[in-house]
Amino acid sequence: MSELLIPTALAKLRNLVSSETPLDPREAAVILRALQRRGLSKTDLVVHIERSRAQNDVLGASDQYEENALLALDLIEGSNAFGLTWDAADKAAAWVPLTVSRGEFENASHYALSVNDLLPFKLRPVSETTRNRIIDSHWEYLTSGKYEPTVADFFRAPKAGLTTRPAALLAPADRLAFEGLVEVVARAVGDALPAHVLWPRGREEVGSAFAAFNAAPSTWSSEFVLKTDIVSFYESVDHAFLSVILGDQLNVSAGLPVALEALLDAVMGSSVGLPQGPPGSDVLASAFLIDVDRELSRRGWPLSRYADDILIGADTFDEARSRLRALESLLRDRGLTLAAEKTRIVRRGSYLSSLDDDEAPESLKEKVRREVARDIQANDAEDVSAFVEAIHLEEEVQWELLYHGTVSWGEALSGVADHLLPPWIRAYRRIFTAEARRLTAGGYVQAGSLTVAELRRCLVFMSADPTPDDLADLHAIIDWHPSIVRPLSKYLHRLSLVDAPVVARFLKARLRRGRDSDVEMSWILAPAMDNRDLARLLTGELEGVMGSDVRPLTAATAFRARDEIEATTSEVRREVLSHFGDALALEVVLSLNWNRDNVGDGPPALGPSLGPGIAEG
Repeated sequence: MSELLIPTALAKLRNLVSSETPLDPREAAVILRALQRRGLSKTDLVVHIERSRAQNDVLGASDQYEENALLALDLIEGSNAFGLTWDAADKAAAWVPLTVSRGEFENASHYALSVNDLLPFKLRPVSETTRNRIIDSHWEYLTSGKYEPTVADFFRAPKAGLTTRPAALLAPADRLAFEGLVEVVARAVGDALPAHVLWPRGREEVGSAFAAFNAAPSTWSSEFVLKTDIVSFYESVDHAFLSVILGDQLNVSAGLPVALEALLDAVMGSSVGLPQGPPGSDVLASAFLIDVDRELSRRGWPLSRYADDILIGADTFDEARSRLRALESLLRDRGLTLAAEKTRIVRRGSYLSSLDDDEAPESLKEKVRREVARDIQANDAEDVSAFVEAIHLEEEVQWELLYHGTVSWGEALSGVADHLLPPWIRAYRRIFTAEARRLTAGGYVQAGSLTVAELRRCLVFMSADPTPDDLADLHAIIDWHPSIVRPLSKYLHRLSLVDAPVVARFLKARLRRGRDSDVEMSWILAPAMDNRDLARLLTGELEGVMGSDVRPLTAATAFRARDEIEATTSEVRREVLSHFGDALALEVVLSLNWNRDNVGDGPPALGPSLGPGIAEG
């Protein structure tokens, strides 16, 4: 059992039972639940309480002690309303309405009604009238005794290295309840976190937090820097541990940890894991590590944390290894491990020299410089002069480059940041195309291949000036690097504004292949939601996938694209949405710009938990 997480759980339970004041069942339930999740059986807990009762008999037989012990036994047996054996959904239905206030519910609606950023839908502004209707209907639903949470819809979102992560869509009422409970935690966690935690800090938005995290060692005097991160952090958060931490570290009301634990157990269908996508999960992730953060701060280590990425300073290599082992021990106690492939100890100077906030990785930079130099040398003097002026070369370098010839173009460009200028754009396009054709011809990813980060950077430059090239080679890039679909989606959108037919041909071919996951295909198809010309060229294909039960996200994206060109009637909208679960239906409706006159009070097929306030959005 963790020395940090629940260091004196059994002692706390004993103190509560032995108190001369009546036992608070909510407070006792938090501790009992944590002990249960750490592997103590019902027999273990009963024996512990019975020993306390025996000790009471020997020392003086306090009547209040006996009453408290009997109540604790009822909690263990599950015969009390706050007992250990309740079904998670039933427990959440009972606890959530007692814990979250109307004000917290309203404040949290901003986060609950935001679109999941792992999905390609864009949120249209929701009117104040619509928001109030949603809040009113769902608050009544929550407090009327009809509320019961449901398991979230999960979709595998691509990550680097052909891996995926589970994106979670919560049903509407669950999203509002979840964010309402988190609202209380958010107020407390921001003030309680040590300064070295740069993100997340409650609901606070910190735009430059990651850059500050990376640069933190520049202010340290440490000779070495330990860099590491936590494996599958959000997927590994234990709900019972989180419940205890909220009570012990943040001093929130006794009911909230129990309510939140029960709700998480219900919507995740498991006792571990935070739903990835909802904003509230970021707050809870930080709260889960707050006692670790405080312990590390107490030790006085130079450190910085951004989500699950951690930097620690040390004066010697041995000290860095010792601190790594200590961190592993602290995290292991709560079921977390560090990523071996992402953990390394380097000299601070080497770490700082490797920082490259705004430029491409070195291997790609070298390739780009060669391409730019070749491009410039092929141009006439007037173009070269304009280029030199645009990149602001120092006068001495210009003289050596243009007049003396003692500096090469490659050397001259080595100290120049990338610019969104034609030579650079052409260089990135050629490098990207060469990699795509290599993979198409039967090559494979190996040492020296472009990484996902490098491919993403190429797409950024290519998007600045998209050209209607043949896109056939893009198929191999997606096959090898599925996580590229998000920046690729933006590139295809920009290109569709220049040449919609060429993008339409690519999308038709991709749909015929049928190799992509639901999330991947929805991102690839997303440009059709933002370009009516493209959507019209894909009318038949969009109609063909709108009713797919196998790929609901792709079906939803196609539906959104069809609706943009006003190709769907109210009846079709109702019919298509009726095939989606509540969570996905809400995501689609919120991303649409519907008029109440078009849909009336909302399609009843969306299910009761959507409530009448959704339809107008």
